[in-house]
Amino acid sequence: MTKKILTLFSIIIVFSCSNNDQKYMDWIGEKRSTSFTDDDMSFLIKTFGNPTDTIQTGNEKKFGFTNIGSFYGPSFTKEESESIINNFNAEKEKLRRKIKNNDDYWDALDALRDNYENLYYEKVGEDKYSFNDLLNSYRLKKPEVSYDRSVEIIFDVIGVDDNRNYLTRPYLSTSYQFLISENISYNKMYGGNNEDFLIDVYKYVIVDKKGIIISDYTDGTSCISKVGINKLKNKTYGDWVYKGGTDRVLGAFKFNDDGTYSYSNTMGASKRGKWWITCGGEISMTNSDRNIKIVKNGIRVGETTYRKL
Repeated sequence: MTKKILTLFSIIIVFSCSNNDQKYMDWIGEKRSTSFTDDDMSFLIKTFGNPTDTIQTGNEKKFGFTNIGSFYGPSFTKEESESIINNFNAEKEKLRRKIKNNDDYWDALDALRDNYENLYYEKVGEDKYSFNDLLNSYRLKKPEVSYDRSVEIIFDVIGVDDNRNYLTRPYLSTSYQFLISENISYNKMYGGNNEDFLIDVYKYVIVDKKGIIISDYTDGTSCISKVGINKLKNKTYGDWVYKGGTDRVLGAFKFNDDGTYSYSNTMGASKRGKWWITCGGEISMTNSDRNIKIVKNGIRVGETTYRKL
């Protein structure tokens, strides 16, 4: 009787997830390339709950000095920007005419850029600006330049290839993230033979500057669920050793339930730090440059598999 109940519960869970997935597929198929309205948001909230995240990459303040175009930023007046950029270009042209050896020219140009980078930080300090900060500042300084051309120029300033839509789109849109399905088997969804874990599936509704929905069904992501995290944590707690086919322990990890770990090996190396389960279901640690994969028969670092004591 208990087995029948559990089986029925599993069927209900799978059907519920598939039903939500289909609802989203139907909605985005109908709404793609149309205006995103308040009614659309109300439908999404009613169906999937409030957005779990609102992503506006264009507003992320992460840019300092990238190239001479950074002087178009908000810290500089129009007159200062024009003067500094004109001076740089004049000095660059002098170097080009004066230095005939190509390697010497590039070395001198790098030194010139370093001087202007120092000049930038003397005024700006540690402040960072967003793509939209730079774009708005540029348009105030250069109102005669079209919006589309201004966007191209600022992408050049921050070093983003404006011919690659997947790189530029996040800066020119707002993404609303919705939780579509919960506690889905990773291996069933993506395939694979590693230790299975439960994931939550999210979809993005991406709206461009004109308010048009530009996302499609493929825009989404997944992350290990809270249930999945707890299961992998419980499996990870304890001592793990590598013997390399011998009776001798060659390396050992200890993962504690307070989120700390220790490691040592016979070569005398040792380290300590904190550990956690990543969104992708791996073990990540401070003081380490790689994650540990959790596999069915142990945990794996590179090609080395550690077994639990």
